[in-house]
Amino acid sequence: MAFAHLHIHTHYSVDDSIVKVPELFEKASELGLAGIAITDPSILSGVPEFLACSKQYPDIKPVVGCHFNLTNHIPHDVVDANNMQLFTIELLAKDLAGYHNLMKLSTIACTDAGDFVPRISHKLLEEHHDGLICLSGGMLGEVSQAMLEGGMRKAKKAAEWYKTVFREDFYLEVSLHKRERSMVASVYDNYMKLYAELDELYTTEKELLRKLARLGREMEIKLVATNPVRFLNRDDAVAHDTYCSWKIGQRMSDEDRPRFTHLEYLRSEKEMRKLFSYYPEAVDNAAKILDKIGRYSIHRDFSMPHVSDNQKQELRDAVYDGARKKYGSVDEKLRERIEYELRIITEKGYNAYFCNR
Repeated sequence: MAFAHLHIHTHYSVDDSIVKVPELFEKASELGLAGIAITDPSILSGVPEFLACSKQYPDIKPVVGCHFNLTNHIPHDVVDANNMQLFTIELLAKDLAGYHNLMKLSTIACTDAGDFVPRISHKLLEEHHDGLICLSGGMLGEVSQAMLEGGMRKAKKAAEWYKTVFREDFYLEVSLHKRERSMVASVYDNYMKLYAELDELYTTEKELLRKLARLGREMEIKLVATNPVRFLNRDDAVAHDTYCSWKIGQRMSDEDRPRFTHLEYLRSEKEMRKLFSYYPEAVDNAAKILDKIGRYSIHRDFSMPHVSDNQKQELRDAVYDGARKKYGSVDEKLRERIEYELRIITEKGYNAYFCNR
């Protein structure tokens, strides 16, 4: 059973990824992946290129998704941004209806949040969940945070809402960042500090995974393994770190700047199975999610209004009438310009658009 990566940010994310779409498919093909999902934060700008590139790789199923910040406040609420708790989720479109809901949620998140971080609410998710698969958002998701802060009872309460809304299309997303023997790091990294932080994170993730697995068994919610991708190869870690520090206007040598783990690369199925050796079902479920995803096209042919049966001539007459009114007469230079413009309009099929004024 081939693995599918369902949590990937591309360079369209702007702030946290150096993954370019054509290179993503090339690397996924090299690794023999069954599918890949684009899940840029709050936006769908990369989807057209993503789906266009996928046509060159028929063995890799493309999954259109989006990473969202989620809050109990609806976007236009006036709230104190410093006291507003945000959680993360990943939404994947199963079909065209799901894609349309992603577009609605993305539009609302980016336009109604005001000066706050783009976000959606539970209410909006209830209204626009058709055709969507929901991953719980990993450690920063609402269920995981409830587990870390309040234990099993609080986590169950949080998970119950998602299960009610998404039913069998809700999954508990889990990730593990296990320190590797030969870490790729920059000269500005304090290796001992980096190793200690990674070991602490991995310990927390392992314990959280154990508890989420129990929660999943009790509530019949499946686990799914992801490795949130921000760059393609292990050796790209320093380049990614450099890019991220530059984007936030800080130096690589700044001690307090935010850092990633250097492990956010596109892992192979073998690496994922080794990482989740005690929970193989979490890796298997990524491929099973892929089976739920249909192939669809977002391309739509535009349609022009029917103005008359002779739109080309009507436009020509209108243009020449307008030119005579403005310039008095039409000399050879002006005529050549008009004919050039009319030819382009006709070739593009826009005669009706200009006639319908």
